[in-house]
Amino acid sequence: MSNRIVAKRYANALCKIASGAELDKLTEQIASLKPLYSHPRFLEIVKSPLIAPDQKAALLIEAIEAPSEKIKNLIRLVAEKRRLMALPAVAAELLSLQAERSGNYRGTIHSSSELEAKKADELAKALSSRLGKSVALSQGAKPYDGVKVSIEDLGLEVDFSKTQIRQQILSHILKGL
Repeated sequence: MSNRIVAKRYANALCKIASGAELDKLTEQIASLKPLYSHPRFLEIVKSPLIAPDQKAALLIEAIEAPSEKIKNLIRLVAEKRRLMALPAVAAELLSLQAERSGNYRGTIHSSSELEAKKADELAKALSSRLGKSVALSQGAKPYDGVKVSIEDLGLEVDFSKTQIRQQILSHILKGL
């Protein structure tokens, strides 16, 4: 079963047992684990069949500042089912559900150079009014030849690539000949 399907199940279960501020706190605690999954040594430990699931769970619980009992239970369960690699997807799913519930969405701007804060705010306001939802944008780390805005929770991606525009202009010119 894929991590995304597993993540949806765990996220939905958390939504059933918590709501409001408590769910926000649980989401924040699970999301705080995501950076750990980018470290090769940590991944080695999590994937190792030589380390007991309860030891892996203890390691993750220790990494969270003041974990709630529900988070401890979730991590123990996920470790017991040998699905610790699904935790980042659970965090992403919880953030998505949280955005859907609140109507506040986060997006990323990718460009070859960093956009001015004023321009990014204007873009966010324009998208918010167009979509009828609150949108906050942050600058992405990946350079892009043009400008691309993506809001994953809405499945939205707006792309203005220099290469794409150049090809469209050439195509239009060639049609005219």
